Amino acid sequence: MNRTRSFRVRDRAGGPGQGSATPSGRQCSTISVIGDPRLFEAAAQTLRKAHDQTLELYQKCFARYDSYRLIPSIRLTRTLFENLHWGEHWIAEDFHAPRIFANLDCRPRIWHLSHRFPDLMRSHYRELDLGRFAGRDPNELLSFINGSVLGGSSESWKDRLPRHRVAFEPGEIWVGESRLISHQIYYGEAALVYMWFVRPDSMANPENRFDAQVARIHEEMKSAAPAATSSSSQELAR
Repeated sequence: MNRTRSFRVRDRAGGPGQGSATPSGRQCSTISVIGDPRLFEAAAQTLRKAHDQTLELYQKCFARYDSYRLIPSIRLTRTLFENLHWGEHWIAEDFHAPRIFANLDCRPRIWHLSHRFPDLMRSHYRELDLGRFAGRDPNELLSFINGSVLGGSSESWKDRLPRHRVAFEPGEIWVGESRLISHQIYYGEAALVYMWFVRPDSMANPENRFDAQVARIHEEMKSAAPAATSSSSQELAR
């Protein structure tokens, strides 16, 4: 008879690049495996190794970062034809959020990429009256663009933003800050996604963090002369 067994991959308190341990930082995910104990142990060992290698990679890439929280996840559900969006975290803190992604599937994981958020914000600042978000939580601005402008998940694929298609091969790893670059999962089966919360003063240039870039654009646009509406306005039409 087949049995379903669960296991958890846990982060080590005070591991590479980590601050104080938190519940979300200690628990990676709960995975169900149907079959015999040998399959369970093999899967558990593989995920533990992937977890350790991810932490090691983070430490090598971002040794200077002072991170205080980790949100690790393993995604084993199929994702198809996602809406184009920028990441929303809805956390009031001012932080930098590097993420490490890895394709765990035997097939490519296909993403579409489009504008960087600062570029789109500048291009459509007055057209969308984005000045009303100055001094407010930047998540409100992200939510407005993702939902009211691009239509969210209910209006997927109806925007006219340009797309660049990327196929991440099995085992391939990529790193990014999902609030800065728009992205859209076209196809994916299984992936590892780890996100860190980093104190801005530990960055080589804290002005590159998301909140600072948004605030800087608000300040720039206060004194900039209104630009004529260009054809790029049509890319937001649905």
